[in-house]
Amino acid sequence: MSDRLQAIIDRQRAFDAARGWNAYDQELSEEEFVKALHYTTVNMLGELGEFANEVKKSHREGSLRISELREELTDTFIYLLKLSLLLDMDLNAEHEKKVAKNEIRFAHHKKTK
Repeated sequence: MSDRLQAIIDRQRAFDAARGWNAYDQELSEEEFVKALHYTTVNMLGELGEFANEVKKSHREGSLRISELREELTDTFIYLLKLSLLLDMDLNAEHEKKVAKNEIRFAHHKKTK
């Protein structure tokens, strides 16, 4: 995993541990795991909805709300990190596998000059 991404994950882990929000670092029964997965997913989608609302406001008002967009997207990213921790994922490795898969899947979409 890249040092930068690992530093972000470590910081989030410390933040969550200090508040008892680190279910992903605890031994969970299947029921508890599903509950944590559900809770985290619903929260992430709520934050994504807030991001979408900011996009809608930017469009409606005709002006970019960059600060608000960044904050809501960061909230979404935090919950995405928490989901990856729950699933015990190496985000770098999973991303590399997915990009390799998509290279094959979408090879016909390459731009030509």
